[in-house]
Amino acid sequence: MTRYGTKSLFGSAEEAEDLSGGHIVRIAFDTGADTEFDYIVPDRFWPVQVGRRLEVPFGRGNKLTTGFCVAVIDEAPEEQKSRRFKLKVVKKVIDNEPLVDGQLMALARWISTYYVCPLGQVLAAVVPTAVK
Repeated sequence: MTRYGTKSLFGSAEEAEDLSGGHIVRIAFDTGADTEFDYIVPDRFWPVQVGRRLEVPFGRGNKLTTGFCVAVIDEAPEEQKSRRFKLKVVKKVIDNEPLVDGQLMALARWISTYYVCPLGQVLAAVVPTAVK
C-alpha cells in the first residue's frame, strides 16, 4: 500500500480474523446511552467476567471508551447470525479481577431500573474513584 492510501471504510482484515473465534459480551458505558452494547472478545482476552472494565471502540468515530462488562452471552443474537451487522472487537481488558461482584451488579441494575438512569452511569458511581 502506498503512503497516501486511504483507510478502508469496512474494517481491516485483522478485525475479521479476531471475529472468527471470539465470544460475545454486553457492555454498559458511562454515557447517556440508555442501552448496553454487544462486542466480540478475542480468544487472547478470554475469559472475561461480569464486572470487569473493557476498552472498546464506541460510536461512529470508534473512539476508545471504557465500559463495564454486564453480561456474557452464550449464543449470538439472530441479527448477528444472519450477518445483518458486525460486532466491534474489544481492544483491551483493563482489570485483572472484576470491580463489581454479583450483589453489587444486582444493586446497580435495581438502581438503574428504579431511578430510570443508564446502567453504565450507575456502575461508574458505585465503583470508588480510587479503584478506577
